[in-house]
Amino acid sequence: MSSKVFSLEEINNMWPLLKSISLDLVATWARITRLKAQQATKEDLDAEVARLNLYIKEVERLGGYIQDIGRAVLLFQTLCNSVRVFTCLEPLQHHKATYFHDLDGSYEDRQLISHHWCSFLRKRVAKQED
Repeated sequence: MSSKVFSLEEINNMWPLLKSISLDLVATWARITRLKAQQATKEDLDAEVARLNLYIKEVERLGGYIQDIGRAVLLFQTLCNSVRVFTCLEPLQHHKATYFHDLDGSYEDRQLISHHWCSFLRKRVAKQED
């Protein structure tokens, strides 16, 4: 798990890049699904899986995680009251991070970032934890 902790501002500033990556993720995932259904050749499927892995690695290089490839739900760690949480970013649905959940939570556990949370999460995280 990445030790990088982001502020809400840092996450939202990456939105244009993450939207581009998300478009590629969703399109590649759809091609893989279609190729599987069509029983395509192993070579064709392997090429798309390799492409998908490049997009996954790019999100990870930026410090994020992919929670759902088909919906392009991306997670970035944030501190909230000294506790790490995942801030959820859905670049194809929203133009900024709008939800969060505990590190062991799921998409269904997410909560809307309220004004209270936003004011806390906007603070830049100066110290990176290991």
